[in-house]
Amino acid sequence: DSRVTIRQLLNHTSGLPGEAESTCEPGTCVNYSGVGYGLLGRVTEAITGDTLAHAYHSEILDPIPLTSTVLGTQEAVDGPMATGHGPEGPLEPADITVRGTFPSGEGNIGSSGAIISTARDVAVFAAELFRGELLERQTMSEMLDFDTSLGLAGADECRARGLGVLRESANTEYGLAWGHNGI
Repeated sequence: DSRVTIRQLLNHTSGLPGEAESTCEPGTCVNYSGVGYGLLGRVTEAITGDTLAHAYHSEILDPIPLTSTVLGTQEAVDGPMATGHGPEGPLEPADITVRGTFPSGEGNIGSSGAIISTARDVAVFAAELFRGELLERQTMSEMLDFDTSLGLAGADECRARGLGVLRESANTEYGLAWGHNGI
């Protein structure tokens, strides 16, 4: 749909199908959509004229640097990797060794769940992101605008969506939890 915006893809208000397969008009509901994140990856490749892995490296991974993070659908993974899900569905948590690239099945579209990292790199990324030097001030402000999706069908006041980030206030013993979940 040509009416779908990048903002709507990032905060899951695009109306595109998601795990629950429900759809709506763009901007009228909140519905987690891995399809939307897959499209974001393709848009990035079209704009940069290069692979998504190269864009991740040139814009984020190399400048920080995050030396143990790869895009598993486009880069080789050489070493142990813990996984909780795969193309066939849920798996028992296991430490497996993968040589080559991560399976690129339907659930593993590069920009929709194929980043492989270490806990250290994730912590370093979060610190750099929230230090405010990775993104421009206006971009960071827009990313953290959790109000745009409130009041829409499917919105949950305890789980507010920004642009690519989720702020959860329910069921957290220590206050707010920030991240990005699968649903």
